[in-house]
Amino acid sequence: MKKIWIPLMLVALFVLAGCNKAIPAKEAGELFVDRVVYDEDTKKFTENFANGEELNKGFKENEANFKDNFTAGLISVGDAVSKDEANELTELLNHQIKEVTSYDVKVKEAGKISNVTYEVKGLDFAAIMKETSKGITQKMIADNKLANDQNKIIEETLQLLRENIKTAKAKETAVPIMIEMKPEKGKWTIVRGQRDQINNLYFAFVAGVKDQETLTSDWNKAMEEVAKEVQAELK
Repeated sequence: MKKIWIPLMLVALFVLAGCNKAIPAKEAGELFVDRVVYDEDTKKFTENFANGEELNKGFKENEANFKDNFTAGLISVGDAVSKDEANELTELLNHQIKEVTSYDVKVKEAGKISNVTYEVKGLDFAAIMKETSKGITQKMIADNKLANDQNKIIEETLQLLRENIKTAKAKETAVPIMIEMKPEKGKWTIVRGQRDQINNLYFAFVAGVKDQETLTSDWNKAMEEVAKEVQAELK
């Protein structure tokens, strides 16, 4: 019996050890985005990421900050924009991100660390704001009374934003963002010190750019284009 018992014990230990093996790096990379960007696979994410809740909390802070900045100007203008209206716009934005954005995952092993590169085709946020700015400017030119009615301007701007967000498309050019991950005791972790990379991953999805600086630059270019286009129409 001893000769049979010992091999069986070894087999049992081998099987149990195999249960602690982390999922493949590519699958882990996809799971990370599905959770923190698309709000999917919550249970599976927690099961396969050691610091999953911490990561998700940090990512949601980025999301909240971006959306606060997105609506802050509208709310601060006056009572014409309520918090409910601002929240409606951000929910529309979030919905469109889930609808039209896409990504590919590529993995390169570097010892125990996996370099997971996301090639993200994110939302063209600059185009949303460009079309909205152009639209409200054209309305003001067509209706002189509108220019003197701040509340009406806000109302028209909100409507244009709703329409442009609902029809927004993803950028055709993918933005590469690399995140370092490593397996520990059967679960994946994001290597420490990558807050900027995680921030940039969010910007890649929400605005189709690699970072805040690029978004600001794109925004400025879009406003310059609006000014030139409007001037050309007035000639």
